[in-house]
Amino acid sequence: MRAYTFGVSTEPINLGELMTCGASRWQERLVEGCRAAGFPEVSPTTCQVLWPLFEQDGLPISEVGQRAGLAKSSMTTIVRGLVKDGLVRLEEDSSDHRVRRLYLTRRARDLEQVLTDGATRLRHRVTATLGIQGQQQLHRTLQRLLDTL
Repeated sequence: MRAYTFGVSTEPINLGELMTCGASRWQERLVEGCRAAGFPEVSPTTCQVLWPLFEQDGLPISEVGQRAGLAKSSMTTIVRGLVKDGLVRLEEDSSDHRVRRLYLTRRARDLEQVLTDGATRLRHRVTATLGIQGQQQLHRTLQRLLDTL
């Protein structure tokens, strides 16, 4: 991806590339914060899988994958890594033994706080850059784009 400098460009802006770059940078900053806080194993994929569990613990693996936007085929490997890293535990569903549910560990709850604090700091940086009205407008605009695409 090309670097963007404020107000200096002779090329037309590729909106998709700019949005992708922004999302990647946001994730990179969150991951850097996690690593600095003692979570060296955290990757963007880790965050992507854990966010649905932060919202609702004990989801089936397939539901987590669906909410995270990940293919079923990749979830087995990802879940294995999360279990190894001590972030989730896997349990059989009591009513359907074919279903396996993911539950957050204490370590994952600590990570949730680090991620939440990191996201809050990033939002504050956006507000400091754009002002509160600019940040709110950006939020509304991005939501409209997501709803449209």
